[in-house]
Amino acid sequence: MKTIIVTVALVFASLTFAQKREMKREKMKPEEKIEKQLEKMTSELDLTDEQQQKIKPLLEAQSKKREAKKEKMKDLKASGEKPSPEERSKMKEKMKENQSEMKKNLAKILSAEQMKKWENHQNERKNKMKERIKERKR
Repeated sequence: MKTIIVTVALVFASLTFAQKREMKREKMKPEEKIEKQLEKMTSELDLTDEQQQKIKPLLEAQSKKREAKKEKMKDLKASGEKPSPEERSKMKEKMKENQSEMKKNLAKILSAEQMKKWENHQNERKNKMKERIKERKR
């Protein structure tokens, strides 16, 4: 009797672990993403109304660049081509340029304390992404 119970428990346990884990993300429009990001920044950094008005165009420009990049990558993937190592390094360099440009623009708008909070948050996000990538490779 015990072996039957243990066997049934093991079968159920293996079935639950064998199921696919799918991440369900909300499909939001770019405008909604920008609003959500602005709300999050406002709550985390205690932004004033004036700062919000200055940051919103930065987020919109960043979003447009990101969407264009996403479309370009979709087209590359659909064609079956892979970017060469040179193209990859150029893309990484362009991404770093965009990030430093955003950081400079935010530094003009945010106070020193707010900027420090923002940088800490960015570093935390970067570390979380690195951990996720490591977990996927396992």
